[in-house]
Formats: sequence, C-alpha cells, structure tokens
Amino acid sequence: MSGRSEHRYAGNLWRCFLKCKKIQLVGAVICIMFFAAPLAALLEQAGDPLLAIPNGRRLRLLGNTLQLGILTAAGCMVIGFFTAAAIYTGRLKNSILRWWFLLLAPVPQYIYALAWMELVRMAGQVWPELLGMQIYGLFPCVAVEIMAYLPLCTGLALLGLERQDASLIQAALVCRKGDCVLYRIYLPQMFPWLICGAGCVFVLSAADFSIPSLFQYNVYAMELFSDFSAYGKAVNSLWLAMPLMLLILLVVWLTQSRLKQILLPVSYRKTVPLYLSRTTVSLMRAAVFLSVLQILIPLLTLAAGIGGWEQLTASVELSLEELWVSCRIGILAAVLAVVPASLTAGLLCDSKSSFWRIVFLFPLAMPSALVGVGWLTLLNGSIFHGVTSTLLFPALGCATRFLPLGMLVLMGICFGVDKKSLQAALLLQNNWWKAVAVVKIPVYAPGVWAAGFLVFLLTLGDVGVTLMTAPPGKEPFSIKIYNYLHYGASEMVSGFCMVIIVICLAVMLLMMRIVRGRKNGA
Repeated sequence: MSGRSEHRYAGNLWRCFLKCKKIQLVGAVICIMFFAAPLAALLEQAGDPLLAIPNGRRLRLLGNTLQLGILTAAGCMVIGFFTAAAIYTGRLKNSILRWWFLLLAPVPQYIYALAWMELVRMAGQVWPELLGMQIYGLFPCVAVEIMAYLPLCTGLALLGLERQDASLIQAALVCRKGDCVLYRIYLPQMFPWLICGAGCVFVLSAADFSIPSLFQYNVYAMELFSDFSAYGKAVNSLWLAMPLMLLILLVVWLTQSRLKQILLPVSYRKTVPLYLSRTTVSLMRAAVFLSVLQILIPLLTLAAGIGGWEQLTASVELSLEELWVSCRIGILAAVLAVVPASLTAGLLCDSKSSFWRIVFLFPLAMPSALVGVGWLTLLNGSIFHGVTSTLLFPALGCATRFLPLGMLVLMGICFGVDKKSLQAALLLQNNWWKAVAVVKIPVYAPGVWAAGFLVFLLTLGDVGVTLMTAPPGKEPFSIKIYNYLHYGASEMVSGFCMVIIVICLAVMLLMMRIVRGRKNGA
C-alpha cells in the first residue's frame, strides 16, 4: 500500500473515531439527565437536611435493610456457587440448556412471595397447624428473596467457572484432588464473579420493598413511600433516601472494581471433569434441588391455585386492558433506556476511570419510590405537565431505574467485540453512516435486543416506580396484582401471576433460541 493510501485510511479511521466519540458523548449526557434532572428538581425545593441523619426508628429500618440484604446476598452466593459447580461438572456443561435456571429469572419478586404463600396454604390442607402460623418477619423475606435473585448469582458463578484456564486446572489435578481444586483454585479465581453477584443482589434487595411489605417486615425503602404518601413533601423523600443511597453506593463502589474483570473476553471454554467427594456432591445436589424449586414452585403452586382453565381464561380476560398498558409502558421504557445506553456502553468500556462507572450505575442506588417522586416533582407544574397523564410518564421512571442494568448487558457485548476487526470493516465502507448500518449495528444487535428484553420484563413486573407514576385510569398489570395480593391469595391472583410467568418464560425461551441460532451459524 502506498504512503498516500495509508494516509487516507488513517484519516478515515480518525474521522470514524471522532464521530463515534461525539455520538457516545451525546448518549452519555442523555443517560446522566435521566437521573440528574429528577434529583435537581428535588434539590430546588426547601427541605430538612437533618432527615438525612437516621435516628431512632429510621436507624432500625436501615439495620433491617442491611440485615436482609446481607443474608440474601450470602445465601444466593453460596447456593449459586454450588449450583454452577454442579452444572459445570454435569451432562449439560457444553449445551445451551445449561442456562435452564434463567427461565424464570425476570419474574417479579412478589410473584415468588405469592407462590410460597400458596404452597403453605396448600400444605395447610394436610397439616392444619400450618394455617394457624403467622408467616411474617425476616426469615420468609430472606427465603423468598433468595429464590427470586438466585438465578443472577448462579449465572455469574457459571460464567466464572467457564472462564478458568483449562490447562492450569488440568495441571493442578495432577497433584491435588477434585475438592481441593474446586475450593482452593476455582473458588479464589472466580471470586470477582461471586462478589459482583452478591453486590447486585444486595442492591436489588435494599432498593425494593415489595416482598418485605407482603411479609410485614419494615425496611427503609418502604419508609420513603410511606412518608411521601402521608405528607406529600417530595424533597423530604430525597433527604430520607440519603442513608440508603449512600449504603447502596458503598456496595456499588466495592464491587464495580471487579466489573471490568468479569466483562473482559476470554478464550477459555473447555471444561475439565472434577472427581469430587460425596460431601461436595451432596451440597451441589441440594443447591440444584433449590434451583429447580425456584422454577417449579411458582409454576406448580400457581397452576394448582388457579382452579382450572375457565378461571385462567377469566383472569386473562379481566387483565387484558392492564396487560396492554404494561406492555406499552415496557416497550417505551426499553426504547428510552436502550438507545442512550447503547451509545454510552462503548464509552464506559474504553474508560479506565472507575468514577464514571459509578456515575452511570448511580440509578441503582436510587430507591424506586424516589425515582417516581423525582419525576413527579420535575414535571408537575412545568410546560411538560401533560406528560404525567400519559404512559410516557411511568416509562421515564422505569427507564431511569433499569437503564444501568441494560448498560451492563451492552458493556458485556462491547468487551467481547474484536475492535481491530471492527475498525478494519468500517474502513472498507465509503460512507460512515453506511458503515454503521452494515457493520456496527449487526455486531451489537444481540446486545441491544437482550438489553431491551431485560428492561421490558423488569418494567412489566415493576411496582415501586409505576405505583408513583401511573396516570389515573391507566393501571399497569403489576399494580393490579400487587393490590390483589394484600387481600390474600386467590384463584384470580394466581391467574394474573401465571400470565406474567408465561410471558417471562416465552421471552427467555426466545432469547435462548436466538443465542443457539447464532452459535450454530457462527
């Protein structure tokens, strides 16, 4: 290649780089505005900063939140590790079916709560003593939340196992037994995956109040919703949320340093057979049994609680309007979150600063009630007040709440792309926009779809944000289920929850089929 041609290609590469960075910066600004604008609207009002200092009752609520989050995260981490180890050493280790535990991962937490309540009610028909027991407090919350968040920790643990260097493990097996290799080599090396999984579980648990409210266990997130409902002072919700947000940000800061290590691509995929002791095998079987229960209990108990196809059909007919409202909110939220997240993910992948990762993960620290109150304060009385009576209003709140999770999915895709090959493909195109349409969009499309599906499913089951932002006369499906739950389990509620489960199951199966198709076509 002549010097003039090399200079022209270098110029094209530099122009492509500058255009990409400009677009990424625009996406980053939009992402920051999603959570900065509601917070700024709250800070403009006069409030009592002393509310940020927890004392008395609020200090106890913060302790309850910390206790629930730690126990849930620890339980998910231990069970997830042994479940992943069982899958890694089992028959499905090289099959796409090894991700079976993710089938009901996006199902809302309160549906798991209903499923276990229904199980106790059904068991009470055999042992009447159970019906007289009061199921409330810390233990039921921990048990249900472990089942709800277990797929997350199991998935990260399995990724950690699969990314170990097979040659090093084979060398270790020459000198050590399988148990020693699992606990002293595998476990320390996959520690970043386990810590990130536990951190994510803690954050999700601390910011949610749906399960604790059902089991009458008071947590800090519920205090924000109760205070705003009682006094209507939005700015006080911000000051009240400060201790919880600082706690969650501390956890995010402790775990985000491991984030890049997890997302970096590796070439290891070969699995190594381990010959383990009976004790370890028993622990793995028990963990797999709990993971299977995580799927079977909601399916079987709710199916039994429906009472027949006629009742299920009636539930579907009664919920069509609310379900359509939720689907529209979910689609809007997915578009609002995924578009700026897609533009920003590449920028975060190239950044070496942990500060910016914390900034863009900040919405995870915002309790759902605070997100709703912030948008309500920002839009009420403004020139955009009309938005509050449309479905765009709850979609904005849900997009703010779940944008970081979609961005994490997109960052994983960005880290896995060969940048040099992508740049070479871009240079072969004469027009930059054509290069984006022909090269970049097909490469990143799976991540965009995955992030969009994730935001859609999380919005479909959200209670905290939609409870604060749903416009009058347009009740989302999740709020209808949540309101019915407080009146106790019934055939109608079981039918409503089964509809959500079927939707989540169908979407997860579709995603697995897409992944399998791409693998076979590679």
